[in-house]
Order: sequence, then C-alpha cells, then structure tokens
Amino acid sequence: SAILDEVGVSGIRAVGMSSTLRRDGSYHNRSFIHAPAPRRGLLAMLEEAVRQFERLMTEHAVLDFPAMLDRAVKLLRRQEEFARSRLKLQSRYHHLLVDEFQDTSQAQWDLITLLTEAWAEGEGAEDTAPSIFIVGDRKQSIYRFRYAEVTLMDVAAEFIGALRPGLQVRRAIQQSFRSVPELLGFVNAVSDEMRSDATIPERFEYRDIDRFPGVSLQPGARRDGAPVLGMAVGSSITEAANAVATEVQRLLTSGTVVRDRRGARPIQPDDIAILFRSRAGHRYYEDALDARGIRTYVYKGLGFFDAPEVQDLQALLRYLARPESNLRAAALLRSRLIRLSDPALNALAPGLAEALRSPAFDVAGAGLGDMDRALLTRAREDVARWLGAADRVAPAELVDRILEDTAYAYELRGPRLAQARENVKKVRALIRRVQNRGYATFARIADYFRRLQAGEEANAVVAARGCVQLMTVHSAKGLEFPIVFLVRMHAGAGDRTPAISVVPKDGDGLADVAIAMASPSASVERARDREESRRLLYVAMTRARDRLYFSAEIPDEKKLERSNGFAKLLPGALRRAMVAALPDHAGDEVEWTARDGQSFAFGVCRPDPNAPVLTRAPLPAAALVDDAPVRSRDVPRSTASDEVTTGHVELSGAGPASDRVLGTLVHRLFQANVDAADRDALTTWAWRLLGQETDETDPAALVARAVDMYRSMRQQPDLSAALTSGHVLYEVPFSLRLTGPERIVRGQIDAVVVPSAGPVVAVEFKTGRPEPSHDAQVAIYRQALAALWPDRGAESRIFYFQAGNQGP
Repeated sequence: SAILDEVGVSGIRAVGMSSTLRRDGSYHNRSFIHAPAPRRGLLAMLEEAVRQFERLMTEHAVLDFPAMLDRAVKLLRRQEEFARSRLKLQSRYHHLLVDEFQDTSQAQWDLITLLTEAWAEGEGAEDTAPSIFIVGDRKQSIYRFRYAEVTLMDVAAEFIGALRPGLQVRRAIQQSFRSVPELLGFVNAVSDEMRSDATIPERFEYRDIDRFPGVSLQPGARRDGAPVLGMAVGSSITEAANAVATEVQRLLTSGTVVRDRRGARPIQPDDIAILFRSRAGHRYYEDALDARGIRTYVYKGLGFFDAPEVQDLQALLRYLARPESNLRAAALLRSRLIRLSDPALNALAPGLAEALRSPAFDVAGAGLGDMDRALLTRAREDVARWLGAADRVAPAELVDRILEDTAYAYELRGPRLAQARENVKKVRALIRRVQNRGYATFARIADYFRRLQAGEEANAVVAARGCVQLMTVHSAKGLEFPIVFLVRMHAGAGDRTPAISVVPKDGDGLADVAIAMASPSASVERARDREESRRLLYVAMTRARDRLYFSAEIPDEKKLERSNGFAKLLPGALRRAMVAALPDHAGDEVEWTARDGQSFAFGVCRPDPNAPVLTRAPLPAAALVDDAPVRSRDVPRSTASDEVTTGHVELSGAGPASDRVLGTLVHRLFQANVDAADRDALTTWAWRLLGQETDETDPAALVARAVDMYRSMRQQPDLSAALTSGHVLYEVPFSLRLTGPERIVRGQIDAVVVPSAGPVVAVEFKTGRPEPSHDAQVAIYRQALAALWPDRGAESRIFYFQAGNQGP
C-alpha cells in the first residue's frame, strides 16, 4: 500500500493490468503451467498486484478507461439480465460514425459490434434504415501502447459487408491536398520500398489503393529549381543539431516562402516542426536553436511535466502534502530548491524525512561535507517555517513565499530561461485554479497535478507562438507543418525487448507473459513493433507540406546500418545518401534513385561555423550556487520586497499599450544583435520578434517605428562603442538586498558589458523621454553589479532614442 501511495494509481494503470489480466485475479499463460519457481513467483506477484489494484479502485469508487470499456462490454453481453436496456440502446442509435478507426482497440470494437449486430436482422415497418460509417488509415495505426489493433480494419470491413451483402462497402480516398506533389512522390517511393515481407497480420503494406495518384515528377523532384528534401546529418548529436539549427536560421532569414490559405508568405518560426521518435536528445536541438536566438517550444509530453522547474515544484507540493514520506523528502532535497548532493542523500538515507523535520537530528554528526551541511541546516530552518505556515497561508501565497525564500528565479538562468519562466508561471496559475474552486490543501493540489500528468497535458500547455516546435511523432499525429525536420533517425525508442513483457493477445484473446527473449511470444512482439515503426515513419513523413528534412548522427556507415531507428527502415541506397551528406563530404546536394527510376535531390545542410552564436560569459564564482549559495532567506522576514522598473516598461504604465510594445520590440532587437545597416533584414527580424499574431491595430506601422528607433540608437557612436568594448549579456536578472531600511529589490538590466579588464558596465536603453527616476534606477544596477563583481567595480550608462537620427 505504501508503494501504491507513492507511485499513485496512474503508475499502476500505465501497466495496463485492468485490460490484460482477468478481473477475478487469475492470469492465463501456458508458459506458467510447468514453470520453475521464479516464474511461478512472478505469476503470484502479478496476481497480487491485480488484487491490490482492484481493491484500491473499488475503495475510491472509480474506474480507469480500460475498466469502463470492459464493464460496458460485459453488461451488453449479458443478454438475459440486460436485454431491455440493450434493446433500448440499439433502438436509440441508427447511425454510427467512427473516425480514426485505426486507433481502435479490441474492447472498443466489441462495444461497436454489440450495439450494431441487430442491424443485420432486418428492418421493421417503422424503422429508420441504419448506417455505420468507419474512417481510418491502416498505415497510420501507431498506438499499440494504447491497445490499438491495426488488423481490426479488415475485421470491420468484413463485419459491415455482412450487414449489407452484395454491396461494395469499402472506398479508398487517395487524393492529398496537404503536401506538394514532390513530397507525395517521395512518400510513395519510400513507402513502396519499405513494404514488409513479414508474415504476421500487422505487417506494413503499401498497395495501389495506398499510393498518392497522379504524381508526375521531373528528375530530382525539385520545386522552383530547389530541392524540397534535405539532409542534416553529423558525426555526433551536437553536430547534427547544429546542422539543423543552421538550416532553420537560413530558412528564417533568407526570405523563403511557404504556402497557406492566404497564399505564399515568409516562413515564421512556428511553421517549423522538429520531430523525434522518442524524447531522448531534444535538449541538444533546443540549445542549438537558442544559441542562434531562435525560440523553441517543446510540445506536450516532451516538455511541461518533464521540465526541471516543474519537477522541482511538484516535489515541493508533494512534500508539503506528506512531509513524513522519506521518498518525497528525498525529491525535495535533491531539487534545485535545496540542491543537496547525491552523496549527502546516501549518507542521510533512509531517514530523510527525519533529517528535515526532527529537532533532535544531529546535522553536524551526519557526516556531510561543508556545503551539504550548510544547505541542510538552512533547509531545516525553511521547512519548519513552511510547514508552520501550510495550514495558515493559502497554498498559492505560500509557494510564492518559498520561491522568494530560495531565490529560485536564479535557478532558471541559462538558455531555457524564457520557457522556464513560463512553466513556473503556469504552475502557479494551476495552483490558483485549484485554490479558487474552494477549500484547497496541498494534498489536493498534489493530487490534481498527478491527474494532469497522467492524462492529457493540454491542461498545462504553454503558448507556442513564434517558436519552432519540438515534439514526438505521436504528438504530431493529426497536425501538419510547412517545414518538418525528422531528427535522430538512427535512434530507436527503447526498442530493446524487456526481459519480461506482457503480450496482450496470443490468438485466443487472452494475455501472455513472455519472460525469455527467445520465446515465440517475444519474437512476435518484436515483429509487431517493427511493423508499427514503419507506420510511424509514414506518419512522420506525411506531416510536411512544403519541405522535409532527414537528420541522424552517423559516426560511421556501419553504425547507421546497425541502427534500430527509422534509418534502418529506409532503402539501402537512401541510407548511403545520408552517409554521403556528412559534413566532411563535398557537394551541396545528394541524390537518391528509387526502384522505379525516379530520382530525388536532397539539399545538404551543414553547421555554419560563422553563424552568429549567442555565447554566454561565465558568471564570477561568487555568484554560482554550487560555490556560494545565495539565498534571500538570510534577509529578516519583516523586510519589504520591491520590483525595480526596467527598460521594458520605462513609460511607467502611463503611455498607450502600443508604446510599451514598441519599447519591448526595440529591446528584443538589441538582444538579437541585428545589423542596423540592412534595413530589409532588420524589418524581417522585427516582424519575427513581434510574432505572427499581435493585438496591434497597425502592426506594420509599429514595426517601422521599432526599426527606426533601433537604427537611430544603434548608430549612436557612444552606444556602439559601449557594446563593442567587451562581452555583452542581455536581459540580466538580479536580486539585491539594500540596507538603510532593509529591503530586497529585483529587476532586469537591459545589457551588461563585461570587458577584459576594468569596471563592468550596466547599459540601459530608453525609448521614452528622460525621467528623474532613471538615475536612481541605474544606481541600483551599479550596486547589483558591484556585488557580483566586487573586484572590478561597476558603472552605468543610459542611452535614449534621438529623433531624426534614423539614417538612410
């Protein structure tokens, strides 16, 4: 029961026990009949897990989704006891439409057949002619982990044919209006050559009715003289990610257009999707794009609940709900709210909850290092204060206090700063949502987050406007993008078969447990996985409208041949073309000729060593948490906390909203370090930074004003000299404790120039008129920089917009 409480019901439900094991607790498996003792022990453990799971669900009076299906099917099958209700259901519904049928499970199909089987018995005098309409694509069945069975497409066709004998019940929709003909021809060629020769019913097929018809292409399949296909490969994940990022940057800055309902238009960041087979490695692509000033958004399951800041806050909420739990105490201690090291956790285990809460615990005698001992001492003081306030302070307010106590904003520094801030804001908003519904405890809030994480993450999605989107192929199902990069094609998705696997169906409708890797059940399961990988690759390729890129890490050609990912499913000649696209090979294009003689040209994307990369100078050692933890908990609780107004809102909120947007846009142009001499490129950047959607009534005029302001300010000799006198850090957040009346101030400096020697300079850009408060503002900036660089000294400069200095 303790384990069930820690992992939650969702942890058990993810195993799928309720749909693969019998409800009476028994388990069907021939291999266990004369199995040795370890296998019989495993069977006993599984049976006990099912009983505990059923007991837990009964106690809470809930059903999971497989259990609801199972219960509904059983009720409909009980003809004698449930006949009246079943007849009512059958008479109530005369027309049934099932979309995305390829994602249907056996239990769902059983439910459909039980509701429609009476239709074959004829019609009464007053009956409405019933109809059943099923829409699906066998090639897009990619949800086996949700028990979807691709073979049900043929079963359904046979069933519907029996309802109306002699009629043609199957139609094929082959025309695609999504992708350009060149991409459709490429999908035809690749799919035709990756047809499976497996003998299992789930094999991937590409028949005449599956092909996109009427595709006639010139040699190379170019469009407007340029390839619609590309290769962005490298010998390492860093090199491949940089090749992708360089090509994304080229697309965004070269004026390349894409199609939409309004016609051709320049590419925006959210026109681009980077698709992964699995979650592994996406951070490399985030970092490579961020280094070029390109915003990213990690879609759904790849991002929100897996983000470090969200995990930190969940660890906090779970601990405050059950502080006596050693597991939850460990998660909190290891989070960035406290940052205790792994050796320290091992030294304190298993009594981690006692180490945080017990007044009698001897911190000095726990055998910790100096840093860990100091962190634990402070954490014990904080936890005592937090738990004391948990029953007296609203959860949202207490979480805000804790974020302030721990100076957590400092932990968000780095290339993911913008998205991390949005994630923290979203967590705080979700806490307030629960709190606003009525009585809220930390236990209820932690449970709410657990339910969100177990279900659809749409409840916790951060807006992706103006961002390149990163997502898994499964998440991209049903979506389309003008530009698609299919990356890490050499890598599988954890496709190493586990030592113990549950095979949902072995021919008689009952589950089988396969233990040995060489067992027949395990071999069949691996074959089914390979066939679904082919369908998954088909889904990935058909997400693209205008351009499609393949990317992989290829240390050597043999490594690609041995891969377990999408690359192994490609024709051999196409894999060799990927190897030929490595950066150390010559040529701007590679070509693949399909079996039918049609050739396809791929543009080769290489990492540009001269691409502008936003490097970040290291902070001084005194500011690093690992070397000198700086916590605002050192400040007495009676002190006040103020927010310093920064250049983003230097108009003090008095001006119109468009003026504030104008100031923000100018600051973003400085942060992007755009060349002021090229007005056309500058305008393109301004539109991109403004975003595809805006509330401004005249965005074109706003962009023109921002461009003029930026050019005027950038061409000021003093400002130009200041920004070239050292390494520049933009949008630098800080927290500073002031003496006098003691208080904490927080703010963000527009730019910090760190020269090789001499004082560090705070640079403030002002698009509004001079105000007396500006001098006081930069004085605080100087104090903050002096605290960070005590041996260098600090200066500050304010630069205002000068009308009439826009230049030609």
